[in-house]
Amino acid sequence: MRTKRTTGPDTPATSTPPAKRRRTSANPNTSSSATRSVKEEALAPPTTQEAQAPPQRQPKSESRDPHSEDITPSIAEIARLLDRTENPFTVKSQSLNKKKRRRSSTSAAEWHEERNIFGEKSLDLQYKIVSHTKVPWGRLKKYKRFTLGEGETIQIGDCILVANADSQTLADGEIDVFSQWKAQALEIRAADAAHVYVRIVYLNRPEDLPGGRKDYHGRYELVVTNYMTIIDAMTVNGKLEVKRWPEDPSETGDASLLEDDYFWRQTLNVETNTLSELTKHCIDNAPHNPDELLLQCSDTVNCRKWLHMRCIVEDAAERAYKKHVRDEPTAVAEEEEGGGGVDGKKKGPQNSNGVPRLKANEAFDVNVQVPSREGEGRSTITISDRRPGRKGRKWVEDVKCLFCGIPID
Repeated sequence: MRTKRTTGPDTPATSTPPAKRRRTSANPNTSSSATRSVKEEALAPPTTQEAQAPPQRQPKSESRDPHSEDITPSIAEIARLLDRTENPFTVKSQSLNKKKRRRSSTSAAEWHEERNIFGEKSLDLQYKIVSHTKVPWGRLKKYKRFTLGEGETIQIGDCILVANADSQTLADGEIDVFSQWKAQALEIRAADAAHVYVRIVYLNRPEDLPGGRKDYHGRYELVVTNYMTIIDAMTVNGKLEVKRWPEDPSETGDASLLEDDYFWRQTLNVETNTLSELTKHCIDNAPHNPDELLLQCSDTVNCRKWLHMRCIVEDAAERAYKKHVRDEPTAVAEEEEGGGGVDGKKKGPQNSNGVPRLKANEAFDVNVQVPSREGEGRSTITISDRRPGRKGRKWVEDVKCLFCGIPID
């Protein structure tokens, strides 16, 4: 059995992110009305389908259009207050399990709980929103969705692209999705069409983690966090579909998860600085990179271990190296002669003649052939000798389990 993210029949793998949106130059923490471009229809009332849904208790404001003629003068005053600062609201948060000091009833009411972010209880937290104007967050009306200038609708729960100072533009004028921040919309509030705010949590790139990007991180991998903030809707550059990658390799055969899809499988609790553990596989006891192939041992009774393709290739090169190179004088001597280090000293390992030897991955090319479907034969390894004087020599072996040694189908 094998698992890897797949490419659909009409969707070839590409090095360019699939999603593109027009670029905005807005700063995610800027709320100046002069830079807003959210249309008035952005704050639309519920659709007909939503009106037919089972009755739920919702704030009256969610069924109203704030652009109707009955907007009171107080709304205009709220807008003027919000325009006095670039950051009208900030979020304070703490772990949900943190012991609370005794607070007054008024103070306690300011704190709220956010649970099951992306369905993960490990990210549960409590938060309160601090206003830097005389306008409380709760004074703004709550909405289920808003619409961008080009007509794209953003709803609560959507993953979104957020403009930032490092946002870049591609040659065709579209934004570079890689350079955009990624987030999930949790709450939408507004005073009017020019003052729309979104409470979000960020999805980090592996580069943003404390230890940085690792070998097991995929090209399009994101890490879900509970880092919460409030942004101006003007900085939203559109939606981005982000899928979940199941850690159980037997569950990764999702044809809808393509090689250029953004995905997540790991979480970071910023309140406790806790990064969730990933399942480890193979002889190197390391997590799997979803962009690479993972093979499972065919022994259904005693083994069934999962193997990294990288480990299989390295093992084949090392075995060939030990069998054909160790202490064996080769034509490498002619190529390496005079290629020593400082003061004529040789670098690296040497054979019995004192000639520097190539490393295993330099001496041999290893290619693994895996049947496209199970039951179509065994997986094989083709090893090509790259050493001078022996180039062109090849041989084929079965791919064998690195734990029990049996051939893998």
